[in-house]
Amino acid sequence: MTFSRLMRLKKGFPLLEELILTDNHCSDFDSIDLEEGDFAHLRVLDLTENRISSDQPIPLLARFQNLENLNLTGNLLTDVSEVCRLGQLKTLNLHENRISEISFINDLAKLTRLESIRISENPVLKNNDSVHVKYLATASLPNIRIMNGTNLKPHEIKDCQIYHWRNPFHEHFANNNINHNNFIFTKLYQWARAKYAMFEFYVRKFDVPYDCEEQMNYLQFLEMSDEELEIETQRVET
Repeated sequence: MTFSRLMRLKKGFPLLEELILTDNHCSDFDSIDLEEGDFAHLRVLDLTENRISSDQPIPLLARFQNLENLNLTGNLLTDVSEVCRLGQLKTLNLHENRISEISFINDLAKLTRLESIRISENPVLKNNDSVHVKYLATASLPNIRIMNGTNLKPHEIKDCQIYHWRNPFHEHFANNNINHNNFIFTKLYQWARAKYAMFEFYVRKFDVPYDCEEQMNYLQFLEMSDEELEIETQRVET
């Protein structure tokens, strides 16, 4: 089965809610051609083992307008930037793909409705501290309830959020051989907001864990451009 062949059947299933296409050839996303009412009730789509790679036009899946549950287990995805443009998703299964870069976590932050995700058996968990990856991934999803098939308790989610909040500070301190007593917030912020999509969110939520006497009004810096941050950093350094 391919999407091209599936389109020939689209008028025959007006009330279809769940579609299992495991182990087929549904990677021809540009063949998805839907008119108003086609697969209008489809909520669940299983594309396990369909040889889907990150080079294919995955965002075209958004033509299934009410899709909430997407299973991409056992495919060839190396990143999730295109998948994470499907903003209606509540459940996403990425088990056993080829995701290797921890930067995929920034893409997850776009899935503001996601409640359940599975990222197990991807190289990124072997290339990095797996707990570190899971904590950051969990904290990047504001409505997360289930990670890798495990129900998360409220205090576990809070722990992940606090970890994500503090981690950019600790990484910046280690990379620059400084500590919480001598850092420049604007310099840290300019670096952190480029690397951590949720950094500003958690600074606004929890404030800043360390004080910098020269720059105490942190919230005003969150509104600044990179150029303005650079000027403020130079002012403090001199």
